[in-house]
Amino acid sequence: MERFVLIHDADFGTLAMHRGEPLTGIVYLRPGGRPPAQVMADLQALLEAEIDWTPSVIAVYRTGRLRLRRPRKVKKLERANS
Repeated sequence: MERFVLIHDADFGTLAMHRGEPLTGIVYLRPGGRPPAQVMADLQALLEAEIDWTPSVIAVYRTGRLRLRRPRKVKKLERANS
């Protein structure tokens, strides 16, 4: 399994996609601010489940529910010259 980024910040996935950099995977745990023991239990459940983690993938996980999204290739944002 490739390296994935574990986040609680909803905007991170959007920003990562729009940068146009290669993306292996992002796991977004909702809601944030949960006790560390619960986060670890959620991660253990995800690792033990039969999930296709083929890159690139954005996973949104809320206890008992998982949504996978495979982003389309996004062009890099270009700054307008002023």
